[in-house]
Amino acid sequence: MNYKKNLKEILKQHKIWLESSFKQGKKANLRGADLSSADLSGAILPNEIPYIENIKSKIPVEKLNMDSWHSECGTVHCLAGWACHLANDKELEKKYTTKTLGALIFQKSCGEIPNFYSSDEEALRWLKS
Repeated sequence: MNYKKNLKEILKQHKIWLESSFKQGKKANLRGADLSSADLSGAILPNEIPYIENIKSKIPVEKLNMDSWHSECGTVHCLAGWACHLANDKELEKKYTTKTLGALIFQKSCGEIPNFYSSDEEALRWLKS
């Protein structure tokens, strides 16, 4: 499914589903969706998604590697990996996947989702913006 093309409709149906006490609309299923750079403004995010205050400033730029979701030593990550690492909730990461949970955390924490496929240089510029 092309999530970016249909995202507004999926979110609209999900909002109806929530506001109707699950009687109308449809529950959104974005598992595995690439939400990097997606516009989730106005989306109702689940309460279980962590809010990380000043998330951009908490990512150590010297340990950012956009080619690595998570390193084995646990100290080098891409942007999505860092969001999940800072949230420190492995069960949520299993439930949503690193990419999706990272997008949801960034959306909730700073109101935007970075491009998870950018270069290290582009990611550093985004962190400083």
